[in-house]
Amino acid sequence: MAMEGWKITSIGGMGGSSIIKVAWYWSSLWRSCFTDSTAVSNCYDYPVLWSVEGYIQVVRGLLMAALSLGMLGFVLSLMGMECTFLGGKDRSKYKKIFTGGWCHIISGKCLVLIRGQYTIQSFIIIIQSGLC
Repeated sequence: MAMEGWKITSIGGMGGSSIIKVAWYWSSLWRSCFTDSTAVSNCYDYPVLWSVEGYIQVVRGLLMAALSLGMLGFVLSLMGMECTFLGGKDRSKYKKIFTGGWCHIISGKCLVLIRGQYTIQSFIIIIQSGLC
């Protein structure tokens, strides 16, 4: 899966009497994992769609909307190109290419919202937990 480690936190690192001196916690939209310095990883996949925090649900929904709009924009732009025989006459091709362009713009805006929402919420969680 691409971009599994969106949120990575290092815990420990100070000297002590324990065997595990450093541990890393990392999570993504689909799972959270804990890896210690002995390279043992414990991962927890989110079992159902509704069992995660609300902001992750918002990010997932915006991600699916952005992907769908991007694909729709691609298909409409392909049908609206002048060199293709798909899509009908010139007047309807212009409407398709215009609509496809707007689908790409809205898809990009959804992706900007995704990045902002996830980053802000992750930062708030880190501040509240006292890791920063």
